Order: sequence, then structure tokens, then C-alpha cells
Amino acid sequence: MAHKYSNFASPYATLAGRFSGIKSDLGFAATHAGLARDSTSNPVSRSDFIWLINAVDFLIELIESLGDFGEASYDQSHLFESIYWAYADVPNGEPYVLTWKKICEAWAVNDFEGRAVTIAFIDRMRELIWDEPFSAQWAAKPEEEF
Repeated sequence: MAHKYSNFASPYATLAGRFSGIKSDLGFAATHAGLARDSTSNPVSRSDFIWLINAVDFLIELIESLGDFGEASYDQSHLFESIYWAYADVPNGEPYVLTWKKICEAWAVNDFEGRAVTIAFIDRMRELIWDEPFSAQWAAKPEEEF
């Protein structure tokens, strides 16, 4: 079946536009369930039962509206289309490359959080390379070696 939408923005806008109504329905259902629960009358009284029916009806409406379950298939639902297009619309950008500069910038921005663990790792790396051959040229500008 063909998708109802062709991008992320459209189904997300539909979903976002229904948010306040969905939230209102949820509040109504919670209120009515609370009225039925807190009633001091007979738990099977007609009025308490009606409150419970109202609460359940609004929860059903909430779930149907949130998932757009009235549609024939999932690829016609604004919820599922939002999820689909959020994934499909992600551009295939350059892969993230972690560099020494990015690490140093992250430390500086975060007031050197995690410095003790970092130094412990560096000390362990020093220990591991202690008996390996040493190149004075490499040690002078290690970032140029790679």
C-alpha cells in the first residue's frame, strides 16, 4: 500500500495538532475514572457505572486518535508515518569522527568532568607502551603521525 504522507513534517504536524485534544480526552477519562473510584455509593450503582463507561470511552478515543487506528493500515497512520519518515528523512551525512580536538573541547566545555578516569586510562596506556620502541620525532608532534 502507498504511504499516506511523503515526509516527516506532514504526519508529525497532524500528530502535534491532535495533542491538545488527546490530552483533554485523557484528562476527561482520568476525571471520570476517579469519580467512579472515589464514589461512596454502591460500586455497581448506575451513576458510577456511567462514569466508568465515559472514562473507558474517552480512553478508547484517545488511543484511536493517537495511533490513527481508524485508517486501513499502518502506513496511513500519522503516528506510524511520523516514525517511518523520521527514520527515512535522516540525511546520510558524513560519519562522525572522534578527534583529539573534539575530546579536548568536550572536556573544556564540561569543566573537565571525568578527568580522573581519563588520566587513569592515559596512565594505563603509558604502562602498556612503556617497553615499546620510542621515536623522538613521533613524540614531538604525535598528532601529525596520524
